[in-house]
Amino acid sequence: MEYKKEEKMNQKNLLKILSILFIGIFLCLEAGCKSSSNSTSSSDTSGFQVTSSATNGHTHSVTILSADLASLPAAGATYTSTSSGGSYYSSGHTHTIFLSQQQLTAINSGSTVTVTSSVTESHTHDWVITKS
Repeated sequence: MEYKKEEKMNQKNLLKILSILFIGIFLCLEAGCKSSSNSTSSSDTSGFQVTSSATNGHTHSVTILSADLASLPAAGATYTSTSSGGSYYSSGHTHTIFLSQQQLTAINSGSTVTVTSSVTESHTHDWVITKS
């Protein structure tokens, strides 16, 4: 009898812990928690859009977030481009670009910054970024 009572208490404790964990994750996601990879994941998507150079007959776009220019993240920010398909590619794909705090500061001050994207499907794109 004592064993069943202890097992039932352990099940209740496990349910409490799982409930608290679930609520914590939910609240974190709702609050816009960012991962440690410094990827931009703000719920505020206002900003300006920049289109890449054309490579293999296609371009990509990213949105430089106003929030990143206002707060200038010390670790910089990583942006993922829109998906691109077309005749050269059978399926869409994306690229990432990284902007350091120094580059974000320069963009925010009206300077032009040029970066090269990550390699995806054996190619890159260049991005000339000026705040609009």
